[in-house]
Amino acid sequence: MAGCDRPVNERSYQPLDDYGLIGDLHGAALVSRDGSIDWACFPRFDSPSLFARLLDSSAGGHWQLAPEGSRTHSTMRYLEHTAVLETVHETGTGSVRVLDAALPPVDGRSPSVLVRVCEGLAGRVELESVLRPAFDYARDRPRLEPLGDVGLRIAGAETSLSLVSSIGQQGASARVVLEPDERSAFVLGWDDEMPRPGDAQALLDDASAWWRAWCETCAYEGPYLDAVLRSAITLRLLTHLPTGAIVAAPTTSLPEIIGGESNWDYRYTWLRDAALTLYAWYATGQRAEGDPFFDWICTRVGRPEVEESGLNVMYDVDGGSDHAEQVLDHLEGYRASSPVRIGNAACHQIQQDIYGEVLDCFASACSWGRADKLALWPHYRVLADWVTVNWREPGNGIWELRGEGSHYVYSKVMLWVALDRALRVAREKGLPGDLGRWASAAAEIRASVFEHGWSDRLGAFRQSFEVDELDASNLLIPLVGFLPSDDPRVRSNLDRTIADLGIDGLVYRFAPDGGAAEGAFTVCTFWLVNALAHAGRLDVAVDVFERMLGRSSPLGLFPEQISPGTGELLGNFPQCFTHSALLTSAVNLARAAHLGTAPASLDAPEGSAHLVPVRPDVAA
Repeated sequence: MAGCDRPVNERSYQPLDDYGLIGDLHGAALVSRDGSIDWACFPRFDSPSLFARLLDSSAGGHWQLAPEGSRTHSTMRYLEHTAVLETVHETGTGSVRVLDAALPPVDGRSPSVLVRVCEGLAGRVELESVLRPAFDYARDRPRLEPLGDVGLRIAGAETSLSLVSSIGQQGASARVVLEPDERSAFVLGWDDEMPRPGDAQALLDDASAWWRAWCETCAYEGPYLDAVLRSAITLRLLTHLPTGAIVAAPTTSLPEIIGGESNWDYRYTWLRDAALTLYAWYATGQRAEGDPFFDWICTRVGRPEVEESGLNVMYDVDGGSDHAEQVLDHLEGYRASSPVRIGNAACHQIQQDIYGEVLDCFASACSWGRADKLALWPHYRVLADWVTVNWREPGNGIWELRGEGSHYVYSKVMLWVALDRALRVAREKGLPGDLGRWASAAAEIRASVFEHGWSDRLGAFRQSFEVDELDASNLLIPLVGFLPSDDPRVRSNLDRTIADLGIDGLVYRFAPDGGAAEGAFTVCTFWLVNALAHAGRLDVAVDVFERMLGRSSPLGLFPEQISPGTGELLGNFPQCFTHSALLTSAVNLARAAHLGTAPASLDAPEGSAHLVPVRPDVAA
């Protein structure tokens, strides 16, 4: 557990590694180590925020429950194999613990109920509950009205919440003194029939039991079990239960560069993230999560407009695809990093790699037990036809760079993957399609990558046909089957990426531009682990992986980026892309180095993307 020493009333922006994630499989909140809920979006991940102190320390709104006044040393952890946070506050007069959770909506329970239970541990401690709601990204200042003897109505323009507590808080603040074994409970939610404060501890016990039972479905054993389960829980927390969709992150506008403008809204589902997460679910035996997610993907592919206009890059959890981007000028942004944005203009970009990821998902899932989806082949063959018509066009690429499109090497590789998988499915299953045209286009794409995507100067694949610089996404070339790992170009690309983009065990996505540098991309480091394992460089792969585990937050959570110099966490947090890559890397080290076992991955079809071959020659 990590600790902090600060007066709870003297505070601005906290480092991201001070936060834990709680959620109810509909929405999510971030709780700081000093007891403050600084970000919360319910009843959906992309709902307007209820608290947004994370994006404006003075005006954003929060709910803090912590010892008042004197200096406090606080430590935070998750209860083992759960999404229930425990924070222990030690003061000069004693110690207390606070348990925080959003209750999973099981057994008919309504979603969006936050429970906070305080318990005295030693001595005598005075706690203060300070409620400063600021709905709709701090554009709606709700009224606080008494609700009976034990409650508080929080009435906004379009949102109304209720807070009930064992101390009967009926205003912006209230205090309670706790001695050993004494408890006080708070319940915040929408439902008129919310749980009673007296039932709060039992509800937390039930939530803990639910999470522990869910963790038992994870088919992985080995030295990295704790990290695997924490990543699996995090991905589950980012899952929208009614639809199966998984959001890229629960936050918006956490900056890639402190003080910079690369601040984006990630509370949506990207098809690329969907594919990589689906592999991770299936490889760890989480079929109950993978199957609904695959169903969600299939629904997007089956839309009538896809045949004419192609796939969208991203969707909301219900499948909407128009996410007009807005700037919220009234919020100063995390650590004065503006602008704050909601919505994401990337929804209008052309990111060609998604066709490869989606068709690979289809091919893999159909071989991995979802043969029922072969009935959707008419929709998926449309994607292959789209590729043959459009592969020569530029796009925005995996990193969603704004401005004019380019011919990104990774995008071209994944367009080849799209046709390769379509050909594989059609041939193996005897399904109809323009196979000759697909094969011809696949050969042309492959030749264009070899001709225009390789750089003799770099001794590596370049970022795009136009830009002669390295790009870490090209680490995936052998992992998607475009070239074998022993190809001299693949080996050289791996070495050059490590030498030029690697720093202190981390990997940049591309070379810093000389200005204010963004952090190293966390997902790229896990891609490096997989590439090393695929190349048989297992000792190095293990070293990079274990060092990377040490880079997580104290709670085992990963952001989008990490500063190599300081270890600071940057970007939206926690990041789905990164946690799914961690699961895949752990599975690959089990398959290639016998570091643990991942039996569900043995059912994967031969050549599955992102999974390295099982190496029977390595001693168990």
